[in-house]
Amino acid sequence: HERAYVVFDFDNTSIYNDIEDHTTLYMTQQLAFRMTAEEFSSSLQAGPFDFNLPISPEFSSLTTLDFIQLLTTDYCQLYTQYLSPSTSSRPSLSLLQRSPLFQRFYFHMRVFYTAFNQRYTRLAGQAWPAYFYQGYSSTDLFTLTQQALKWGSQLPLTYTSLTAPLLPSSTQNFRPGFSQGLRLPLDILHLYQAFKAHQIEVYILSASPLPLVQAAVHYFGYPLATDHILAMKLQRDSTDHMQNRMAKGAFITQGKGKKEALDQLLKPLHRQKL
Repeated sequence: HERAYVVFDFDNTSIYNDIEDHTTLYMTQQLAFRMTAEEFSSSLQAGPFDFNLPISPEFSSLTTLDFIQLLTTDYCQLYTQYLSPSTSSRPSLSLLQRSPLFQRFYFHMRVFYTAFNQRYTRLAGQAWPAYFYQGYSSTDLFTLTQQALKWGSQLPLTYTSLTAPLLPSSTQNFRPGFSQGLRLPLDILHLYQAFKAHQIEVYILSASPLPLVQAAVHYFGYPLATDHILAMKLQRDSTDHMQNRMAKGAFITQGKGKKEALDQLLKPLHRQKL
């Protein structure tokens, strides 16, 4: 059609900071995982990746696979103590969060999420170990994301980091950082509203997972339809539950993949105009 259109990036553009970062840390803080210990371990080791690469250039002697094994060992203990349906005597989450086990797991999760996203690249139809949504239905993931957005909206806007050794025997520290706090800039909201008032179609093109962006658009009240959101699509199983992998044939809406999505999804809708 002939209507003009505009495309916005989302994280760090249409909103202060990153919704995927906040959702992942919120899930970790709340232990809001739906995976068994075996599923967690398998998920982190899935995909066409060289897991023998160092977890970080600064730690050449510690491979990604070695680090995954550390992480899954802690998750297995947390699953037994807290997450497993068969656990008979479950501690309170607040008590568990103060334990050395949880604090080590939380630190290692921040390291893994940061390092894996920096070192490896998503591919359509392939697993992505830095996603942790397996077992969530669309409705439950929407609810979880809204809770994470509320939590992020209450955090002060600042940069935080944790500093600790990756291994108990190591004297070398790792320091994963996090730009915390989510806010909708009012000037951005007014810009969205002005485009809509002038019959200009507004789209979002994001590197965050699609269900998270849809939840954020609803939570913060961005004036656009959900079918105007282009973002990372996750594979779902036969019961509509999320898998920790990219959907087959989906666009990787990051880097050069964003232009490919624009060229192949939006230009045909707007008479090849870009």
